[in-house]
Amino acid sequence: MNTLLINLSCSPIIFISIFFLILFLQSGVDKIMDFGGNLNYFTTHFKNTIFEKFVFLLLLVLTFLECVTGLSFLIFLLDWILIQGTSNYSVDLFYLGLQLSTITICVLFLGQRLAKDYVGAVNLSVYFLITLIGFLFLLISK
Repeated sequence: MNTLLINLSCSPIIFISIFFLILFLQSGVDKIMDFGGNLNYFTTHFKNTIFEKFVFLLLLVLTFLECVTGLSFLIFLLDWILIQGTSNYSVDLFYLGLQLSTITICVLFLGQRLAKDYVGAVNLSVYFLITLIGFLFLLISK
């Protein structure tokens, strides 16, 4: 039986999952609900960059990444709630969420750097650090 999620030491993993679920799913859903507004914002944000002609496609990719990342944490949390994290998939779901978080944050970081929004890029570092802490908790719990 996988003991990762059946004791109190899993609390950081659960809270990291809740945090990233809210972060990525809200951001992805916001981009879907206000796609036009986001497109206008990103078109202005990436003016005079190499992304200038690809904003529409990149916004679609970013929206997809954020939604899939958020959904991976949602599925992990549902697995944890419904079967108390005793399935063999619990660790894999959390690991997948962390990997997707890392990719998504790196994509966002690249965009901020190329747009010369250095403050925005620095702010993403906090999210990246939380992802690395998640990997650390996953390693400790094995």
